[in-house]
Amino acid sequence: MMDRGVVIFHGEAEAVWGRALSEIIAGAAQPLYRGGRPDFRDAPLPEYPPGYFEGNFFLPIRTFDTSRGCPFACSFCTIINIQGRDPRERNPATIITEVRRLCEEEKRANPARRDDPDYKGAADFFFTDDNFARSHCWRPLLEGLAALRREGYRITFMIEADLACGKDKSFIPLLAAAGGDAIFQGVESMNPDNLAEANKRQNKIEQFAQLWTTCHEHGILVHAGYIIGFTHDTPDSVPRDVQQLFDLGVDEVSFFMLTPLPGSEDWIRAVVAETPVDEDCARYASCHAVCDHPRMTRQEWLQTFQAAWRSFYTTANMITAVKRCLSAESRADLIKNFIWNRWSFATERTHPMIAGVYKVRRYRRRRPEAPALSYPAFLMQEVWRHVRYAGRFLVEFYIFQHVVYETEYAPALAECGEELSGRLRGVRDWARRTFGRVMTRQWLNCFWKDYGRQRWQLLLNPLKYVWHVKMIPYAVTEVVYSVRFAWRMVQATAR
Repeated sequence: MMDRGVVIFHGEAEAVWGRALSEIIAGAAQPLYRGGRPDFRDAPLPEYPPGYFEGNFFLPIRTFDTSRGCPFACSFCTIINIQGRDPRERNPATIITEVRRLCEEEKRANPARRDDPDYKGAADFFFTDDNFARSHCWRPLLEGLAALRREGYRITFMIEADLACGKDKSFIPLLAAAGGDAIFQGVESMNPDNLAEANKRQNKIEQFAQLWTTCHEHGILVHAGYIIGFTHDTPDSVPRDVQQLFDLGVDEVSFFMLTPLPGSEDWIRAVVAETPVDEDCARYASCHAVCDHPRMTRQEWLQTFQAAWRSFYTTANMITAVKRCLSAESRADLIKNFIWNRWSFATERTHPMIAGVYKVRRYRRRRPEAPALSYPAFLMQEVWRHVRYAGRFLVEFYIFQHVVYETEYAPALAECGEELSGRLRGVRDWARRTFGRVMTRQWLNCFWKDYGRQRWQLLLNPLKYVWHVKMIPYAVTEVVYSVRFAWRMVQATAR
């Protein structure tokens, strides 16, 4: 690559990046820059220019790391070869000062709250440390953020951590007090044999349930990372493992296909063993089969991966997870994540971390090596894509209408659920279900299932035409529910 004029940057950028950019701009670039692993205790934090999050972000969130490095040796991981296995920490005071500044900056940019003396500002961010609980600075950092919250600053954030965060009984309560509302954990597999094979023996399946229960008790959502494609995975075992993952208390999960990423131990072993792997680097996004699996064909592997998304993000599972939330804010945040996840795997057929809500595709930006495609054929593809978008939007609209109603009105439904279930009992009953304060789709869904079971008989058998008459009040209710839910979405978006 260097012989072809490509400038290579190796390691972390803080100490060398400024010089490298200056020399590149000046036309005097070196072929190789080595950043190494600098001491970044007082290194500058990321800066976001004004307007950075406007327009293109479904879930705008800032990120910074408080530490780098991970002490473990997971065979699929590249981080330990990039950032090392000896954790290095920032100065906690630097982070605390930056969070205060972000809150005050948000207040100045918020015209509605700028002159409110009781409003100190808000900040939402993600600590991207590979293992926040293994950092030596977690306690002073959380205590400092908790102090800011007591002063009135509205702080929420997400961390990454392993089971170590449950060993110190003060960690989870302090995390919640500091504003931590979500924790990402690399569960990777529910099969101990898979974990042992991947050098991830620190994961003890039997310890997760208690930790996740503690997280829920403190209003902290649990987001798991899960890899499909270990040696002991099969199309039959993965669905069982995924359901166990939910039953133990995971609220949200990101699925990945096991991929021998360049720089990982898995990649080195594949190269040494001369294992056939795909040469197209664009496929190394952890949602493609780039090598063979011992127990599944590549197609079976892909289908198992896609089925895992569908089986976890069911309506019933989402309702259960949202009901575990302790606040309206966390319920709204979790539903947003559900929308993003379901839209990505069902519509874009890819991972949420590399997909948006709406993909813009331009003919002239197709990859040069892509198969030849005429412009009219491209336009036809785009028309079909947008037809799929419209159909998927309708499906997701009614799914999340059901989720929102079942969770928002859960206490009222627990009291009067019997009155709003079963068949309609006259006009007054229909009016109460349709225009009342409490709404539920349970009775509607039951009718539409019965209606759909008639299939072609609805057209071919005159005796079945009575179903069309029965359908009228339910169809009117659907229109009312749709308008009311659409108005809720508009209001939520405006906020």
